[in-house]
Parts: sequence; C-alpha cells; structure tokens
Amino acid sequence: MMAHIWTVFRPHREPLTGFGHLAELPAWLDGCRLPGVAPVDWIVDVLLGEEHTGRFSYIHDEAGPDEWRLVTAPARRRVKAV
Repeated sequence: MMAHIWTVFRPHREPLTGFGHLAELPAWLDGCRLPGVAPVDWIVDVLLGEEHTGRFSYIHDEAGPDEWRLVTAPARRRVKAV
C-alpha cells in the first residue's frame, strides 16, 4: 500500500507535516484544528477514489481569514497496511 507525506501550510505559522496512508489523513487533519469548515473526508475520498499516485493540493478559503493549504505526495517507500 502506498504511503503519502502531507503538509498543511497556514499563513504566519510553521507548516505541519505528517506521514501515512491516505485513510489516516482525516483524523490527522482533525487533530490540526484548522480554522473554518473543510471537506476533510471529501478530500480523502477523491484521493482514494482516483487511486491518486501523484501530488495533490487543496486550498481552503483562499486569501480569506481561514486560509490553509494541504499538499500531499506519495512517499518513496511503501508501508505495510495495518
């Protein structure tokens, strides 16, 4: 199973980075306590449904007060499914 690296960028804050299977991404994003309401499950559904193998980016509330950006990319190694 393909592992991914993901990073959340927020204005005026240090980036947050995680690693794992895309199915773990919603819980990780929930733990980030990002501002605004974002379609976290929808983002992951799109990635899983399309068997996404490349880089993906999502911007929430672009140029608004609750802006944040998520970037995912496949890791160079595979990890064992739990």
